Amino acid sequence: MRVPFSWLAEYVPGVTTDMRALESLLSMSGTKVEAVHDVGVPQSGNGNAAGFRVGRVVSYEQHPNADRLRLCQVDVGEGAARQIVCGASNFQEGDTVAVVLPGATMPGGFEITTAKLRGVESHGMMLSERELELSTDHSGIMILPEGIEPGTALSEVVPIGDTVFELEITPNRPDCLGVMGVAREVAAVVDADLNDDIWSVDAVAGAAGNVEDHVSVAIEAPDLCSRYMARAFVDVQVGPSPLWLRARLAAAGMRAINNVVDVTNYVMLLTGQPLHAFDADRIEGGSITVRRAHEGEHVTTLDDVQRTLEPWMLSISDASRTAVIAGIMGAADV
Repeated sequence: MRVPFSWLAEYVPGVTTDMRALESLLSMSGTKVEAVHDVGVPQSGNGNAAGFRVGRVVSYEQHPNADRLRLCQVDVGEGAARQIVCGASNFQEGDTVAVVLPGATMPGGFEITTAKLRGVESHGMMLSERELELSTDHSGIMILPEGIEPGTALSEVVPIGDTVFELEITPNRPDCLGVMGVAREVAAVVDADLNDDIWSVDAVAGAAGNVEDHVSVAIEAPDLCSRYMARAFVDVQVGPSPLWLRARLAAAGMRAINNVVDVTNYVMLLTGQPLHAFDADRIEGGSITVRRAHEGEHVTTLDDVQRTLEPWMLSISDASRTAVIAGIMGAADV
């Protein structure tokens, strides 16, 4: 299990920042730390993170010697704009972007220098999410929300660097299969207070009426699943998740999909409780049934792999097919 330190620190404010000491304390308590990974921008003592800033595109024009490059003037809070050559095309004048300056070291150890690209100097680089290890998105540079002052440290806007603990969770400690359970363990071993305000959430408006007005739920295998709950939401707008959420999922070893899928994965990682979001329009018969899988039943999961199920497996199905292999993965077509 991968647990980002920044996530732990939200629930254990007094946790030590001495990663080696924390690794030892956790392992000695029975929650073995298999490895400690630094992800994103290297947080070295020489102030490397200061080289990553918020910028604003003042202007751009076609590179004189390359059809696929743009010659950009970018304000990074220094008064005069910096000239940066960029190969992306998903930005406009006035856009707020992430910039790395010469002298800074990128994830993976590559040091940025002033470079000539097709005969024109580039004094920095505008960054994509993948280059910062915030997600796998490399379709263009990262566009930040409007209103952030150029020159602001990028670390104040997005989590550009973190430490991730890779834990071995033994069968007798299922409580540590979620970040909150690990945080409780950490609070105990470092003798710090636990902030469990996550359980005091504001009410979120769901669909009008009862859940049964939208979907029915039945359990046919109570020995495998004694309780299954559903809640309905209407007028949901599907789109990309906030950058901080995509970055946190990436650090925890999960790929961001969209806001609906991502929030279920986020809550699952936090609490250890598997969740799944269904599109009600794709649930045949308007019913969800928790049952044993049929002998030889096939399902193509979200990773596009066709899997053969066996009767000891638990299926979450609609009126005609398996929609989810319970606690494991959803089907690709539901």
